[in-house]
Amino acid sequence: MKNLRRHLKMALRLGPGIFLAAVIALASLAIAERYDAPVMLFALLIGMALSHLNDDAKLRPGLRFASSNLLKAGVAILGLTISIHTFEALGFIAVLLIISLMLITLAIGLLVGKAMGWGLPKSAIAAGAVAICGASAALAIASVVDPNKRNNSHLLAVILVATGMSTLAMIFYPVLLAQLHMDVVGTGFVLGASIHDVAQVIGAGFSVSDDVGQAATLAKMVRVAMLPVVLIALTLTVGRHETGSRRKIHVPLFVLVFAGLFCFASVVDVSAAVADAAKNVSRIFFYIAVAAIGLSSKVQDITKAGHAIIIVIVTCSAALFIGSVTAASLLM
Repeated sequence: MKNLRRHLKMALRLGPGIFLAAVIALASLAIAERYDAPVMLFALLIGMALSHLNDDAKLRPGLRFASSNLLKAGVAILGLTISIHTFEALGFIAVLLIISLMLITLAIGLLVGKAMGWGLPKSAIAAGAVAICGASAALAIASVVDPNKRNNSHLLAVILVATGMSTLAMIFYPVLLAQLHMDVVGTGFVLGASIHDVAQVIGAGFSVSDDVGQAATLAKMVRVAMLPVVLIALTLTVGRHETGSRRKIHVPLFVLVFAGLFCFASVVDVSAAVADAAKNVSRIFFYIAVAAIGLSSKVQDITKAGHAIIIVIVTCSAALFIGSVTAASLLM
């Protein structure tokens, strides 16, 4: 009875903020489906437009919970949507090339970010958004390198720019690849290895053909599968940098859950229905989390982010696309 009363009290404390973020996420989903646009972008923009509501003390606990705990839960659940079979389907050489391109892009992003005067957290968030899986990767990396949300405005600006770049890539990359006379395998490889967000990869791939769409999706899933590896590496790096190498460094629980579910899906034959359900739940958590982050933001802080974010993301995107085209020529 005591536990029930405590849980009820917590639900009443967190409920208003989570409910508001969920309503914005639902509205964003409806608008995005109507105009065939990224849901996260609308969730972020609507949340930012209503950020004055964050002044209400009753909403703040739920918004903090949604932007942190729900975000981490969404990342963890993603582990059930991929498996080692993705690597087997593409082949060793293709997987090795995709992972190499991802690591090179991360390195370029960290170097360019350092040249812009950023520290590791800011650079990693921007580079990871391009190298791995767009807004989802940026949110996951921010949870590891910036748990206290000191760079919240930077994160929001990265999501805005990366989503915009990903949408442009979805439109123009298939046209560019057609001019380069890429075959089905090469086109799918480049689209999956270079476009930031999963939704835009699917949109670009299947706009060409079903075969290209399937190849692009497989290539993209390799990058998503590398997310826990990158998160663990960043945890160790940031942990040593901030606390010193003598202290024990704890890998975040949600990263371990992601890795555990990935291993589970690799050993057990997870049905398509279960994988789709996990993917949908993960997306819902991401939409609510992004809406909560938007609600907690200060628009004036985002405008101060400056041109540096555009430079870093455009540089990383160009390097990744050129590298992907070069790598694809080796597979043809």
